[in-house]
Amino acid sequence: MRKIILSVLVILAFSHVSASAASSSGEFTVLSVGNNSCGSWTQARRSNTAAGFEGWVLGYLTGFNEFSPGGDDITAGTDHAGIFAALDKFCLEKPMETVARASADVLLQLMKKEKAKLDADTQKTINELIGNLSKSRE
Repeated sequence: MRKIILSVLVILAFSHVSASAASSSGEFTVLSVGNNSCGSWTQARRSNTAAGFEGWVLGYLTGFNEFSPGGDDITAGTDHAGIFAALDKFCLEKPMETVARASADVLLQLMKKEKAKLDADTQKTINELIGNLSKSRE
């Protein structure tokens, strides 16, 4: 329970640092295929050439695990196919968004799934933190 709250705080802290370090508009540099559109993701998935995209997404989630207190696996309870299906859904609905934004959305979904296992007071706290993170990503 404490690890989840600390993980959300870590994301909020990094999200603020990234946004403030780059520009006054809150934009920051995304490297490699994370900067490509969801349309590119969808096309690569359909043509079986998405390995570079998929590796980037898994690296993004691994980075979250590395910097989360305790280093717990945020993807526990799902597999690569589940993660990529969630990205497929996001990208089909929002083809002009970036793969990085889609990955952040999947990360939020995984965090909400973990939160569902916690008591009501902890859920309320995490909902507030996730709400703040979601607003900073819009």
